[in-house]
Amino acid sequence: MKLTYNIKIIRVGKIKNKYFYNASKLYFDRIKNICNIKEIIIKEVKAKNFSTIINQEGKNIINKIDKKDFIILLDEKGKLFNSIEFSKVIDNICTQQKIPCFIIGGSYGNSQQIKNKADLLISLSPLTFCHELAYVVLLEQIYRSLTIIIGHPYHNE
Repeated sequence: MKLTYNIKIIRVGKIKNKYFYNASKLYFDRIKNICNIKEIIIKEVKAKNFSTIINQEGKNIINKIDKKDFIILLDEKGKLFNSIEFSKVIDNICTQQKIPCFIIGGSYGNSQQIKNKADLLISLSPLTFCHELAYVVLLEQIYRSLTIIIGHPYHNE
């Protein structure tokens, strides 16, 4: 079943580890079979000052946000959801004609400007993940959520 939903992911940096790349490609392709998904990769900023990196990457991310985007920022202090709750969040956003726009910041985190702009802060876990692994986990959870929405048996509960 193909949904008319649109999902957008903005993330900083390319996936350099081949295992993370292969896993992310697997779930990205599975998601494409269910709905439209767009990915925007922001180039990592090179600077000696962490604050400069975070702020410039933040500006670059904000330049890629559209008016229809419902901004969901991955943040360690964000709200935790189980998979059923997460699927309801995605479903509710999409049925309101908004586009869930997931943002994964770079290695040093997100600027306060992005945090202030976000409609929702979510955490994938109380644990901290490298941003490449966070991307894979996010894709798997988006895929799981979509299968819950369409009634596919991927999610066993």
